[in-house]
Amino acid sequence: MRIPGADEAIEHLARWAGRGRWKEECMRAIAAHFEPVCAKSGISEDELAEALGEFHYEMVEACAFEDFCSRRPASRRSNVIDDYLDQRGWKESIQARDYLRALRGSVMSLYEVVEVKPGRGLVLRDLVRGSEPVEVDEQLGSQSAARWDRIAARVLSIGGRHYLSGAVLNFEQEPAEAVLRVFRISPERAKRSIAECLPALRRCGHSTSCSPIGRSRWRAVRGFSLGYGLRTRCANSGLPSRR
Repeated sequence: MRIPGADEAIEHLARWAGRGRWKEECMRAIAAHFEPVCAKSGISEDELAEALGEFHYEMVEACAFEDFCSRRPASRRSNVIDDYLDQRGWKESIQARDYLRALRGSVMSLYEVVEVKPGRGLVLRDLVRGSEPVEVDEQLGSQSAARWDRIAARVLSIGGRHYLSGAVLNFEQEPAEAVLRVFRISPERAKRSIAECLPALRRCGHSTSCSPIGRSRWRAVRGFSLGYGLRTRCANSGLPSRR
């Protein structure tokens, strides 16, 4: 289930992030997800995009954008969602504003599907932070997910219910275990260590991919993925493309 108005709100937010005061910070934040991986793997970002495939690459880009949306820069008193809601929040529905606030306070984690409730949702267990399993409203995902699938996602709490944000990645067993080993040793070194793991995982034939959950959702929502929308809005808003 998608929150009414959430997709339009994300589109508006992306345009806002492409404006002068946020443009450079947004691009730096997104690039920080790609550059270490490309440097360690010895490939360009174009080669990375080709290896992942356009749709999968766009979903990873969407994950990076959501990370930017949840950051609170040290040099600012508010983040991009705070700024957008202060200046343009009146344009959004109450549900959409609640969605953006939940996204602002969210974190991405690695979850395991412990139960599938067809037509209703999923029960997810956080493998990084522990805590009790949570049930998320995810009708489309419940049609394609399987028990013990592992996904990287953001669980948003809105009005006493839980939802997935727009960007969801499926993790195969070996990459998921590699990520968990890094966090068990030292969370501070996670980004660098995960980048170091990627070349070996690629040689072994393991990879992450766009989850069927994310794939079915984004194809159902007006036929575009957030990543494609970001690149289109980059051109329209003056936000420079990294490729």
